[in-house]
Amino acid sequence: MRWPESDRVARKIVPAEVGFLDNAIKLSKRRLVVQAGGNVGVYPLHLSQYFEHVLTFEPEPANFECLKFNTSHKSNIIAAQAALGDRLDSIGMSVCVENCGAHAVAGGGEIPLLTIDSLNVDCDFIQLDVEGFEINALLGAKETIMACSPVIMIEDNGLSTRYGTPKGAAGRWLEGLGYKLVAGNNTDYIMVRNGANNIH
Repeated sequence: MRWPESDRVARKIVPAEVGFLDNAIKLSKRRLVVQAGGNVGVYPLHLSQYFEHVLTFEPEPANFECLKFNTSHKSNIIAAQAALGDRLDSIGMSVCVENCGAHAVAGGGEIPLLTIDSLNVDCDFIQLDVEGFEINALLGAKETIMACSPVIMIEDNGLSTRYGTPKGAAGRWLEGLGYKLVAGNNTDYIMVRNGANNIH
């Protein structure tokens, strides 16, 4: 795997975290997954073993170059240099030099901000690891969520407070759409919609 040269943290911890995805994969139909926080490709590569199509989004330029390199041999992965949020816009990034997994959306810039709804996809699984921006990405996915009832896995480690959103807000918002928590660890939570025809 290619990693940004300055990274000293993510390459040690991200590969060990990917296994929790399997708890969500087994609940999902395995056609199309939307994954954000693509980083250098660890999560998309794992997902590509199970899903027909993986759409992955990574806004930070150095990460995205590594992501493209690391996934170039997988024809079912489509990677875009963009962030996912609640509107169509452009954004900047706050970069953590030593940890390429800790970059965050910050201020204005030239990186595209997209919504999941704007992708117009029939989605079976949404996985968000976007350093506190999860609720924003979910708000931009409401139509897709209502239409497709995807399995949803979100990270919630309290970083949403940097955007003025309290910890737990993303999960509570999903509960308002009929979702329930089915699995979790210290930071990642898997939720399914009541009555959805998920695969077990």
